[in-house]
Amino acid sequence: MMRLAEAKWRLVDAELRSVLDCVQIGIILFDPSGRVRFSSVRFGEIFGLDARELERIGHAGELEDLIAPRVRHPESFAAPRRAFVRGAGEPGHDELEIMRPARRVIERFWRPVLDVER
Repeated sequence: MMRLAEAKWRLVDAELRSVLDCVQIGIILFDPSGRVRFSSVRFGEIFGLDARELERIGHAGELEDLIAPRVRHPESFAAPRRAFVRGAGEPGHDELEIMRPARRVIERFWRPVLDVER
């Protein structure tokens, strides 16, 4: 029974990753402790990170350190996640100015993933 459940979970996970990698927006998902659960290929492209770099990132702090030299205001990149950690996070959006690999401003949206009971 457990193996069947694990096999079904792996299939659902693979399907979700495949769908999210096809959309033309960057997506990153953290668990409540700040571990990186998923980052899309497009997310990496936006910040000039290849798939191997993204796979090595285990925690939001590591990602923030990697992204900091690529954005104009590094603290703004981490602000939504840190607000969620403090319990003050609400869905929102802003603009983030990326300096490299190419200078541009992107519109960014975030929201907490709430469990069924919330």
